[in-house]
Amino acid sequence: MIGRAFQDELQRRALSRKSEEAEALAAKLINAYQAGIRDDLGLSIVAGLS
Repeated sequence: MIGRAFQDELQRRALSRKSEEAEALAAKLINAYQAGIRDDLGLSIVAGLS
C-alpha cells in the first residue's frame, strides 16, 4: 500500500527516489500509516497533499 502510493506520487512529480522531497514524502506516508490510514485512497490523498 505505502509503496504503491509512494511510487505513484514519485512518477506524478517526476522525482528521484533519492531526493530530499522523496524522503519527506516517504516519512509522511509512514506517519499516515502509523496513524491508521491503511487504504490506498487515503494514502494517495496524503501523498498528494505534501
